[in-house]
Amino acid sequence: MATRAAERADPDSDVGLLAEHKGRYRFAAHTTAPQRLLDIACGSGLGFPYFPAVPLVVGADLEVDALRLADDARASAPNLVALARTDGTALPFRSGAFDVITSFETVEHIPDDESFLTELARVLSSDGVLLMSTPNAIVTGPSFGVPRNPFHIREYKPAQFRDLLLGSFADVTLLGQHVIPSFGPCPLWDQGPGLPRKARLSGFLWKLQRHGGWPPLVSLASLLRGRRALLPEEDEFTFLASGVESCHVLLAVCGKPYPRGRPG
Repeated sequence: MATRAAERADPDSDVGLLAEHKGRYRFAAHTTAPQRLLDIACGSGLGFPYFPAVPLVVGADLEVDALRLADDARASAPNLVALARTDGTALPFRSGAFDVITSFETVEHIPDDESFLTELARVLSSDGVLLMSTPNAIVTGPSFGVPRNPFHIREYKPAQFRDLLLGSFADVTLLGQHVIPSFGPCPLWDQGPGLPRKARLSGFLWKLQRHGGWPPLVSLASLLRGRRALLPEEDEFTFLASGVESCHVLLAVCGKPYPRGRPG
């Protein structure tokens, strides 16, 4: 399975991307109680600290460099964390081996997305849960079906993502990742003509600083927000079934897997 998986979140990532990614693990940890967790495309092991009480965590990735970083991350984990270098469409695990699977920002990198979902359904227990996220193509705006992100093979609109998942799971709930209302408008997550002028200017200044490395621009942008932080922390995201069409990231909660493919 060839992938475009070199894009990953790790401790050195952009602060906004890192908080957004951590927010998904935080959601998974707060909404599930796994005994056997598989983190597929685990990358640097960013998610390991969120499941300290889980007896068995397996981090799987195809990239050797990612697994080296994940090996460092598991050294401080109090539980058993195993690592596996594996192709997501041919997992080396027995059927029903896990009761929770996390797969964040992965499926858009994989050429054979249907086989990937089939394998995840196979290794998930009958009463298990898959949490999977992917960018929302309505917001990212692929050009003639080609994603603007060079690492992505394809991106999905909400209906397309749901249809893909329903091929392997009978129960699919689609949520959108949003910044909590108390944070206020976030120029890097909120878009459209309704965004206040100050928020748009704050976002413009932040982007200039990020590319040009001039910290005073951050101070000015923060001043426009009443000296508040420009970007949300990991605990300042919420996942809602409403507003899915306009959110940057889709997160699906899937259950009732078809272990041998969709019947009929």
